[in-house]
Amino acid sequence: MKLTAEDIGLFLLPEVEERMRHYTNLAAGEVSGLGTVEEFNGGFLVTDLFLPKQTCSPGGTELDQESVATLLMELDQAGKDSGALRYWFHSHGDLDVFWSRTDEECINNLANGDYVLSLVTNKRGHMLARLDIFRPVRVTIDQVPVSVRSTSESLVERCRQEVAMNVESAPLQFARPLFPPRQPELLPVWGEVRDDLDELEEQFMAGELTWQEYEDRLREVGNG
Repeated sequence: MKLTAEDIGLFLLPEVEERMRHYTNLAAGEVSGLGTVEEFNGGFLVTDLFLPKQTCSPGGTELDQESVATLLMELDQAGKDSGALRYWFHSHGDLDVFWSRTDEECINNLANGDYVLSLVTNKRGHMLARLDIFRPVRVTIDQVPVSVRSTSESLVERCRQEVAMNVESAPLQFARPLFPPRQPELLPVWGEVRDDLDELEEQFMAGELTWQEYEDRLREVGNG
């Protein structure tokens, strides 16, 4: 079953997005990595990115399982939740972003918990993301929106202060109408006005009137 995400977002810390971009551009063919995920109201945040040993070709990547096991052990030893390793990214090199059959198989093999988030990118910076839920039912939510998110509270506060100091909200200004408002009973018959306007336009297009003369005559018609 596949759905389209509207209320779920995948967010990358700035450093995570930058490292992912560097890995993608520096690899001769494809490349892949794993990341830790934090859940929050509004989606999922990728907080760190890891590049295990792997074998890559122009058409695929294969993670070294021993390297992945070592990564899990190192996270546990550092007091971090290895179960948060729920993000997999890989590149398609110079190709378009899509889910290949190999990608589908890799996502199924990554099912070490309730869900996993996957992202495919390429050297042009295109990205496609999905959320695969494995329990209690198997569901794939494709086309999850991706964006970069900073969690620096000090940066947010600094930006708030700069906006308050430097950005002044001005009332919306409306352009002055070409024809001033008039009393309904004084308005000319629309058909007559339309004829006058057509004639003025023909004269202007024929070079018989300058732009200034054309504007002046327009105002006369509007005030007539």
